[in-house]
Amino acid sequence: MYRALMTGLIAMMSILLIWFLETAGKSYLCSMNFSGIIVGAAVFFSIGLCHPAVIKMEYYFGKKSWWVWLAVGLACCVLSLLVKNQTVSTIIGGFAFSCLWGIHEMFLQEKRVLRGYYAAGSRRILPVTNITSP
Repeated sequence: MYRALMTGLIAMMSILLIWFLETAGKSYLCSMNFSGIIVGAAVFFSIGLCHPAVIKMEYYFGKKSWWVWLAVGLACCVLSLLVKNQTVSTIIGGFAFSCLWGIHEMFLQEKRVLRGYYAAGSRRILPVTNITSP
């Protein structure tokens, strides 16, 4: 959770820096292209957001919730195609593929739980069925 908070803080600081530099007037720094740094910070933030979300979803719902990651990932892919701004489209696309990677991580998380690396979902909302050890 601390890592996701720090990632969000870094992303917000970079966005505020860009806003400040663009509104400050004509200067050398305002003529630079910061879109790569903005996209990098946003994708870093989305990875930091998706990792704990995968762990929590597997804990409460099990691997049967993988379709949520698929739906959000595909929706963000379509949204990325429809957005006109290239930087925003790239950020949405990065988030889409972070969500699609979450499907893979969901199945790996179940194996980690079975091996004892993470706690099993004692407060699981969906019932656990057909869990066998690898």
